[in-house]
Amino acid sequence: MDTIHPPQRSTAELWQDYYFLTNEMEKLILKQNVDLFLELMEQRQRLQPIIEKEPDNGFRVSPEGRALLKKIQNTEQAINMKLQFMRNKAGQQQKVSAAYDGLNGSIVGNFINSIR
Repeated sequence: MDTIHPPQRSTAELWQDYYFLTNEMEKLILKQNVDLFLELMEQRQRLQPIIEKEPDNGFRVSPEGRALLKKIQNTEQAINMKLQFMRNKAGQQQKVSAAYDGLNGSIVGNFINSIR
């Protein structure tokens, strides 16, 4: 096997690779493993121009191709929803933290001072 020039992969195989990476990204976002998620996202982004260069040969309009693209689309929607949820949760946590930081312990201090 030539390691410098890997064997050509069919359009269907490239799309299967793309789906595999997308599916793994969803698993990682569920585990909140952001570093590995980003690494897989970069791999997927490098795969995109390779797919675009390959002749489609009717794969995307074939029943197999349409089904695979639909699975990719559904998985991407699930990832986007999970990322939105994480972003909202982080925003809420930041607001709570800022609210407590703004108090500078004055409520606790005032309460303790009022007990004396």
